[in-house]
Amino acid sequence: MRQTTNKLKSVVLFLCVAVLAGGGVQAEGEAGRTWDEMMRLLSQARAAQGAARYDEAIALYEHALEIVRELDEPQAEGVILNNLGLCYHAIAEFTRAIGYHQQALEIRHAFDDGSGKADSLNNLGISYRALGDYAGAIGYHQQALAIRRAINDPAAVAASLKNLGVCHQYLGNYARAMDLFLQSLNIFVGLRDRAGVARSLGNLGVSYRALGDHARAIDYHEQSLSIFVGLRDHTGVASSLNNLGVCYDFLGDYPRAIELYEQSLAIKRAIGDDPGVARSLNNLGISYHALSDYGHAIDYHEESLAIRRAIGDRSGVAASLNNIGLCYHSLGDYTRAIDYLEQALSVEPGAGEGKCNAHWGLGRTHRALEQPHTAAFHYEAALEILESIRGNVQEEELRQTFLEGLRSLYEEYLELLLEMGRQDETLLVAERLRARTFLDALYQSGLKPEELNLDDPGLAPRAVAQLPVLAVDALNEAVLEAQRSLLPTEAALQYMAGDRGIYLWVVTRGTVHGPEFIHYERAQLLRDVLALRRAAEVQVEEGPDGQARLVFGDPSALLGAFYEALVQPALAHVSASVDTLILLPSGPLWYIPFGALLMTDRVPTSFDGSDGAPQRRPTYLVERYTLAYLPSLASLPMLTRREEPSTGEFFALANPTLTEEQQELVGTHYQHGVLETAAQAFAQTVGGDEDSVHVQRAAHEGLAHTDVSGQRVLLFACHGLFNPRLPFQSRLLLAPATDGESPTEASRDRRRPDGYYHAFEALLTDHSGVELVVLAACETLLPTLREVQGALGMTLGAESDERLSAEQLELIVAGDEVVGLARAFLSSGAGSVLGTLWQASPRAVGTLLETLARHRSEQASWAQALRQAQIELISTQDSLVDLSH
Repeated sequence: MRQTTNKLKSVVLFLCVAVLAGGGVQAEGEAGRTWDEMMRLLSQARAAQGAARYDEAIALYEHALEIVRELDEPQAEGVILNNLGLCYHAIAEFTRAIGYHQQALEIRHAFDDGSGKADSLNNLGISYRALGDYAGAIGYHQQALAIRRAINDPAAVAASLKNLGVCHQYLGNYARAMDLFLQSLNIFVGLRDRAGVARSLGNLGVSYRALGDHARAIDYHEQSLSIFVGLRDHTGVASSLNNLGVCYDFLGDYPRAIELYEQSLAIKRAIGDDPGVARSLNNLGISYHALSDYGHAIDYHEESLAIRRAIGDRSGVAASLNNIGLCYHSLGDYTRAIDYLEQALSVEPGAGEGKCNAHWGLGRTHRALEQPHTAAFHYEAALEILESIRGNVQEEELRQTFLEGLRSLYEEYLELLLEMGRQDETLLVAERLRARTFLDALYQSGLKPEELNLDDPGLAPRAVAQLPVLAVDALNEAVLEAQRSLLPTEAALQYMAGDRGIYLWVVTRGTVHGPEFIHYERAQLLRDVLALRRAAEVQVEEGPDGQARLVFGDPSALLGAFYEALVQPALAHVSASVDTLILLPSGPLWYIPFGALLMTDRVPTSFDGSDGAPQRRPTYLVERYTLAYLPSLASLPMLTRREEPSTGEFFALANPTLTEEQQELVGTHYQHGVLETAAQAFAQTVGGDEDSVHVQRAAHEGLAHTDVSGQRVLLFACHGLFNPRLPFQSRLLLAPATDGESPTEASRDRRRPDGYYHAFEALLTDHSGVELVVLAACETLLPTLREVQGALGMTLGAESDERLSAEQLELIVAGDEVVGLARAFLSSGAGSVLGTLWQASPRAVGTLLETLARHRSEQASWAQALRQAQIELISTQDSLVDLSH
């Protein structure tokens, strides 16, 4: 990506000289001398920009801009504006970059300069992508692509395809991204452009690395490297070596990564690529830091710092200072750590990630020096910056590290508050982390700012582009209102799973107990969650006769252990009058079926055994309490206000007819007539009729976009697919709509009724007045292990049995909540959502729906009706796999 951006800059700079030289031929007399002055300024600006001295380049371009405006040369003005945009992009001032590119585009549009328009649109796309506005970026790149195709510029077409692929990669649409990269690759092959082929192979390598398939990523980068070596393209060779180093870095093979970084560094030194040299030195410093070799790390960062100072790279200078400060912190030399971190704070432009990291480092260091008040100031400053920016990571390879760091920042601040005796503030910290994670999911969904109409507490529009940011005061008020709104019979259990253990708050009406610390290291928690899921999910194995067979495990020991670790401590602070537990899991805890946890301290007489003698077994948690889940405590008042009686009817899409492509995703046996029967019975029991149940071909996605607002109950009885990396890309599989069944033209931009009803599409649909959304589909809240394995590739853990590893599970629970389909419906107006925690059998779903409807008709609340339905299923001794949804 960096290499492509640098080439783009070079091309535009070359174009700048060519266009301005053409204008200079016509200049005479005094104007000629002024033109010559401008050309000298541009030559100096080009040199400064090429050497990454962006402040100097900007000053020279602005001076040249004044002259060219006096000369009334708008085409030349457009080129200078474009270069100014590139400079501001390089120093991460993306909003200003966009402003300059927009001005250049207007000029080029006036002159009908097709190639220039495409370049400006392309640059706008790159800057919008840097802001995390992937939908906006895709729109600009598509416009650029259309122009480049129209003027028959195949090399530029390939570049646009690559940029579109990068946007889809950030959105988690890896299949689409790789398709675009392959199209780009094919064009370069046709052009016999071996360098373009090598770059496309590198892009494919980055995609596979993002999926965790490091083996394939390494293969693509090695192919790219081989081509660049054959071409003697030293820049390309250095880039490929660096990308290979990143792969080995993520595999934890730091010695191999260091070897590759050093090879890349040697080439960059030889060709005089000072910015590249600084980046390689920085990478080496980070790898040595990971090896706890702080002396070597500091040496590399100091050398990188010197180069970045020389070329005027302010963001780079701040990053190097920050890295050196962190090394000294690790060495326990807190005085020097503070010195470097404060320098980083003063140098970093704007209020972005660099300043956030500097404040965070200072907070850690002052905490280690037992200076809690100063530490708190810096932690709060870091959080304020984090919660007021998009938090978008420009390099895809760093996104996972950022998410893990995000959780650690909140956890460290919470620990500091406890050390300071500010226990009452800790619950709000947990809520801030949930809200921040929700915002990250929104930003990664690619939604446009004007499309968002959220009613979530604690979110407010940002001044720039009206994207939401976290409003801490509003969030705090919502949390206080939630405490006051709890009924005497309700208790909320709020969890925050950190690195060292789990924090637990027990919230009852007007009171908060906690946080209580549960010592449960995250690595062990991940392993135990995986063991439970494997034991509870039906496994398909090959029998001795070669035939596939279903294998049922016994999760009872783990279900009891999780109860004792997670719930039993909370119940010690819950009165006997409480009959409803509101659960707020965190991270890996979302993968635990709390309703199926076995209360080992309650063992009543139960079912008769085969010999007629009574058997004793522990009580399932759902047998003692009505259970409900919340995405955040702050959302409780919002959802409670939506519980007013609805005047709408029942609406269902059941057993849709899928396309061949959809069938391949779910297997050949995808139709389930039992879901049709259950949906019709459910409709009649809750006040609907058969006409409100749309089945098979009539269960098309267009109806989900247009016919749902104001309905009392929505039912989707179909297959669901959870996207573990980007929850708002999770989807329900419905029948595709025909042209006549499509929603209005205005909504087609984002909501396309192609049969894949994504969570972001549900978020854009008005569900006001909807009392309950039933997602009677597989994997509507969480994926099965098989789905996770397919999404990530099976290389991270390198386990011999090719099963999901704890390291891979960590990739998809780096945030602090599940924000997929359920959150989309809640945030767009629905009062409550009923979904499945893992893969469900159609028979169990059908039985549960019929029983749920019957109990609801007896005036029970939806949560109470669900509990009664689950208890009935337990009494009939259905399998645990079917019971725990």
